[in-house]
Amino acid sequence: MDRHSISRTDLKKNFLKEIIMRLDFQGVLQAEMEGILLLAKPYLKEKSFNRYEEKLDHIINNDGNTTDIKSQLTYSFVAESLGYTLELSNTSIILTVRSQNYSPFNNYATIFCHIAGIYKTKIDFFTAKRFGLRKINFCFIKNREDINKYFIADYYYCEAPIDAYSSVSTERKERLSDGISNINLTHAIEEGQVGSETYYRVTLDSDIYVTNQHEIEKVVFQEEVLNQINDKLFAIYVKGITDEFLVQLMSDDEFDTEAILGVEING
Repeated sequence: MDRHSISRTDLKKNFLKEIIMRLDFQGVLQAEMEGILLLAKPYLKEKSFNRYEEKLDHIINNDGNTTDIKSQLTYSFVAESLGYTLELSNTSIILTVRSQNYSPFNNYATIFCHIAGIYKTKIDFFTAKRFGLRKINFCFIKNREDINKYFIADYYYCEAPIDAYSSVSTERKERLSDGISNINLTHAIEEGQVGSETYYRVTLDSDIYVTNQHEIEKVVFQEEVLNQINDKLFAIYVKGITDEFLVQLMSDDEFDTEAILGVEING
């Protein structure tokens, strides 16, 4: 199968459980957050955010010698119908997506970038420090011997290296870089219980991030560059799946829920 020709629109099902888009920055005073909120609130209300909460978070910084605990006020917005949570502060913007229904990338990326644009426009000394996009995919396989029917063995190897033992969990971690962006990548298998039954949770956790200020601003404020970042995570996703599983994900047919759980139809 030519995986390079597969697009997101070809997939009818997914096992994506959580998306986190985050921008860290400096140069924003707490007093300046009032001006940010005056513009953010009406925009977010239009985008179906229906709950608002102010939270006082405690941030612990430990440099090995001293521990510094700081309090930070976070403004939390929730769009219950979409599964979106947006947290704003004077150091970060964090958008989390948790929804059983598939959420197209541009839907939540547009919201995130608009809010980032408010900060950039309103704050004279706004300085981006890190942008990251993380996607956590997992599903549950009933039989261990079936794992490599769905997932490529090069990334998900679950055979124990000694007789009379079976693998309870395996984890492969990698850090990749192209000189501009970096990727933290985890492929994992873990034995556990779903109800009273034993299943194997198979996880792909991929986090791509940029730390150069100029590159961050290109990613956040140029739609084409942001889409390229997202496409890199999709390429990783597709590469770890077998042809058999890809065919099933592209099919309208229902899954055998005795063999695999946690795969959802794109809504």
